[in-house]
Amino acid sequence: MGMSIGKVVGQSIESYRGLPATRMIEVQLLGESPETVEWINVTGEDTAPVNGDKVIVFNLGSGYKITLGTKDQIVAAVASGDKKLYARSNSDTISVYLHLRADGKIELGDGTNELLKIMNDNLTEVINALKYLRDTITFTNSGGPTGPPTNAALLTPIITNLENTQSSLQVIKA
Repeated sequence: MGMSIGKVVGQSIESYRGLPATRMIEVQLLGESPETVEWINVTGEDTAPVNGDKVIVFNLGSGYKITLGTKDQIVAAVASGDKKLYARSNSDTISVYLHLRADGKIELGDGTNELLKIMNDNLTEVINALKYLRDTITFTNSGGPTGPPTNAALLTPIITNLENTQSSLQVIKA
């Protein structure tokens, strides 16, 4: 079995060697023309390399070559025991990530901003707007703050549910 180092230059999904459709990648081996090799994923994952990723190609004989993964341009930045999954828009830019931290926290982000923080901020705005609406309807329809309850009270359970959701986000986010 021989090994070569190459760079991903293209890909397709097709039937290969009589097997069901699989991801095939075009690899530019050092000093050679591009070749089609089978891309082997980890069970339970469906990932695809980005053009420019580095690969090690294993020659299994009879023209059958595979690669088991890639080396991208992202600098590893997780702590011991952490796991970070990410998608990339090109060879060196994370477009979205899921970071499972060893301390039990989960981060979800778009490469720049933490999406859970954005969701929390948006929930705060919605909750505050609903509270204002409830209080305004109650005040206006009851003749003042001491009048009888009105349909505005129907907003209270919705506000409570949103506040509970927001509390759950606080547990998830770092």
